[in-house]
Amino acid sequence: MKGLLIKDFYTSLAYFKLYLICLALMTVCEVGSGNLFMLFFFKILFISLPSNIIAFEDKEKWTVFAHSLPLKRSVFVSEKFLLTLILFGLTCIYDVVVALIYGLIHSDMSIFGQCAASVPITVFLTSILSLGYILIFKYGSEKGRMVYMLFGGIIGMVCAGFASLSVNDTAVDFITRNVSIPLVAAGICAVSAALFAFAWRMSVRVYRKREVG
Repeated sequence: MKGLLIKDFYTSLAYFKLYLICLALMTVCEVGSGNLFMLFFFKILFISLPSNIIAFEDKEKWTVFAHSLPLKRSVFVSEKFLLTLILFGLTCIYDVVVALIYGLIHSDMSIFGQCAASVPITVFLTSILSLGYILIFKYGSEKGRMVYMLFGGIIGMVCAGFASLSVNDTAVDFITRNVSIPLVAAGICAVSAALFAFAWRMSVRVYRKREVG
């Protein structure tokens, strides 16, 4: 497992240098404006990195070679899900660092509250995107990623639609008075954990039955 993670780390450095450039540009934009949309965009881009790695593995015939190693198929699937969790953790650290820099420059630490509020949403998006791995591990990277990207696009459109909705102040006051925000956040995280575990289990199951060659 550790060897596979190291391999993916070097693969990421070799093939996805553009991600680092995007990261630098987004960091400058966020520090300058505190725009959370850039945060969400980077998170989705970064967390979906394992799906791109799978595509390169299939293209370079790594998958065929890997199955000659004395490793169970479940290990290959689990490594990608573990990598997704690591990337999610890195995005959280990134949020804190950017928020701290923004707060020091603008003398405004309120952005930490916004980052904290975004965590349950990011957790939920990560779990939804993880469902796409079931298709990738079942049908291969090309067919699976087409559906995966479509899936991610639909999620993005739905989120943008909700964000653009105008809600009157009375409704907002009613929600804030009668809904326990921490309880809702905990519920979202619990549902997301269940979805992620389901995607992990199903991906292992379908990959065991898939013919690789």
